[in-house]
Amino acid sequence: MPHADCYFSIGKTHKVCQDYARTGLSGGRPYALLSDGCSSSPDTDLGARLLLVSLCQYNRRGKWEVVGEDALDLGDYSPSLPPTGDRCLDATILAAYARDGGVGVTVIGDGVVVGLRKDGALDILNVDFNGGAPAYASYLQGLPNRWTPEEYRDHTIPPNSRWAAYLAAGYGKRTVTVTTPEYTKVVEDAQQVTIDSLELYRWYPSAEYKAVFLFTDGVHTFLRDNGIGLRTVPMVDVVKELTAIKSSAGEFVTRRCQAFERWCQKNGWHHDDDLGVSAIWIGE
Repeated sequence: MPHADCYFSIGKTHKVCQDYARTGLSGGRPYALLSDGCSSSPDTDLGARLLLVSLCQYNRRGKWEVVGEDALDLGDYSPSLPPTGDRCLDATILAAYARDGGVGVTVIGDGVVVGLRKDGALDILNVDFNGGAPAYASYLQGLPNRWTPEEYRDHTIPPNSRWAAYLAAGYGKRTVTVTTPEYTKVVEDAQQVTIDSLELYRWYPSAEYKAVFLFTDGVHTFLRDNGIGLRTVPMVDVVKELTAIKSSAGEFVTRRCQAFERWCQKNGWHHDDDLGVSAIWIGE
């Protein structure tokens, strides 16, 4: 039976963990959620949690097709917002949800999605915003009438909105790279993200994959001490370790991440940024 598990831990350079992960059942099927709060915005550790808890409430009937619009509705958690307001919701959203025939994944912002094939090979999808701020769903807050993405095409975005300011600052250029054992391919090269393309969607059929993993960008921040200084550990090497599941039963992500972190402590590895992992095990 498909099931989900998750894990998150604080990075070496952080005082508060701004990553959050959550799993559960929706319509009798597992989902796996992940969020990474923006370091330069206030209270995003709380905001990441509010976003994912809200998504769980909205999608309790298994309707995961429109993640972004649900994340934009502050109605259910406005009483819980801190004095800093909705800037606490500046956070990425990665959502995986089981369907008939496979797992659907939606990414808003940056992060890494890994499909574990039935033969053990990995298909790695890396979503990056070229060193700039990712496009958060919260940037669309405050726009008139909570337009849907389709409605924005027929309206002028107010120049004083956060979305307009984000684009005017030159941010929002997304690069998407796919790495497999056969090739590395850039499928989206520094393209300007729009409201229509804010949500990146991928489908992983159960005929080809036995698990789907979601990672925050902390997976890029691993360093190792080689005795003469610190060296960056390639993201692919970290992903290979974290997806090397020995048993898919129960808390399969938690066990693997905890074992890997113990290994890292003994061997001089650490991650500077927070690390979040959430996954759905589809089955052999």
